Amino acid sequence: MKASLTVAGQSVMYTDSFVHHEFRFTPSSSFFVICDSGGEIRRMAQTLAEGGSELMPLNNFGCSTLFA
Repeated sequence: MKASLTVAGQSVMYTDSFVHHEFRFTPSSSFFVICDSGGEIRRMAQTLAEGGSELMPLNNFGCSTLFA
């Protein structure tokens, strides 16, 4: 399932996951962001992690060499 909307002028698309998980619900969210460089990805991942917790720290998870 998919949905898209605009939040504070930013287009956001929501989609469910086709992957079977061990859980029914998770309060987490994922954002797909196109960056110009690895440095920009690292800066954004670090900034988003400040004051919170990371379920998937920046790493190579197979789907992307820099994924967080």
